[in-house]
Amino acid sequence: EPQLAEIRKATLAKTLCDNLDIPGDIQRAVFDQPSDFGNPRLPCRSLPTIDLNAWRENAEQGCQIAGRIVPVGDTALPTPCTSCVCTNEGAQCASLRVTDCTQLLREAGRDAILRDEVCAAQCANILLSSPGPTLEALEDVVSLTTKRPISLPARTRDFLPTNLVPPPLPQAQVRRQSVRSFKLPDIAAAVFG
Repeated sequence: EPQLAEIRKATLAKTLCDNLDIPGDIQRAVFDQPSDFGNPRLPCRSLPTIDLNAWRENAEQGCQIAGRIVPVGDTALPTPCTSCVCTNEGAQCASLRVTDCTQLLREAGRDAILRDEVCAAQCANILLSSPGPTLEALEDVVSLTTKRPISLPARTRDFLPTNLVPPPLPQAQVRRQSVRSFKLPDIAAAVFG
C-alpha cells in the first residue's frame, strides 16, 4: 500500500520539471490549458516527489534465504554448492568451487547434489560412476558435449559415439628456409612477354 501511494504521486508535470535545465512554473495537467482555477501553474519545486524508501527491504530483520530468515552479516547455504551472505542491500549469492566431490556426496547426499546444477556440473564424473536410482535426473541437469541417441530401448550411460577417430599425431616440423635464400619468382616473361 505505501508503494502504491508513492506511485500515485508520479505526474508528467513532475517528470518534465525534473528534466528541465531551468525548472520554473508548470501547470499540474501539462496537456491541458492553464487556468487559474482548474489547472493553475505551480512552481516545479512544489510538486510532490516519490520517496523510494517505500521499496527498501527491511534489512534490520535479515534476508530470506532458502525459506529462512538470516541475520545481516551471516551466511547460509541454500544448496550444497551455493553460499549466500545477507547484506544491507539483500542476499548476495555465489557458486562454490567443489574440491572433494566424494566428501560432498557423503555430506549432502546424491539427491541434493543432483538438484543443484552447480554441484552436478562439477561432480558429474562421481555421480555417473556411483550407483543411484536418479541417473535420469543427472542427465537432465548436466549438459554433455555429445547428443544422446534419440531412440534407445533402455537408457544407458554410454552417450559417446563408438566410431570416434583420434586426431593425427603431430608431425616433425619442417625446417623453414632462411630469408636470405628466398628468391622472388621471375615474372618478367608474364609482364613483358
